[in-house]
Parts: sequence; structure tokens; C-alpha cells
Amino acid sequence: MPKMPGPSASSDQAIPRSPGTPPDSPTRVPIGERVGQRRRELGWTQAELGLRAGGLSQAAISLIESGSKVPSYESLEAIAAALGYTVELLELEPPGGTPGGAT
Repeated sequence: MPKMPGPSASSDQAIPRSPGTPPDSPTRVPIGERVGQRRRELGWTQAELGLRAGGLSQAAISLIESGSKVPSYESLEAIAAALGYTVELLELEPPGGTPGGAT
């Protein structure tokens, strides 16, 4: 029986988008993923981010980053502000960059 080709592990593959989405439009990424990415860019620990976000615990930040917990809107606002973003910018990731063009 012939082997069927499997999915390529190439990193050059495009991220799937909804039909009709222009290739240069921002994509939504999991909030926790963006929080963790930005926190690491800033060189902060989860505990440090929690303190800067109004006293959230390290455990709460860990659960948010892992996607196990959905933060309240108030907590999300505090986290976004601590990271230098608005909630809206935290939810969007422009192609090839960080939200809002931040570096």
C-alpha cells in the first residue's frame, strides 16, 4: 500500500485564515499566549507582572498564560496596561510583529 504524504513540518507554511481575510490583516491569538510573550519580552517574571497588574498572584498569571483561566475584563485591563497595551491591542497581533507596533 503506498504511503500518503503527511503534513509538512516546514516553518514556511502560512497560518490558516478565515476565507476572505486579507493576508496582511491582524489575526487573533490567545490572550494568554500574548501575555506570556510580552512578559518575556520585558524580562519580567509572572509574579512581577502580577504585582504590576494590581496585585494578581503568580498563580493567576500562570493560569491565564496557559489558557486555563479566562481573566475578568478588569484583570485583563490591568494586565494590558502593565504590559503597555490596551485590551484591544493585546488581542491582536499584526503580521510579523507585536501589537501596536511595539518592539
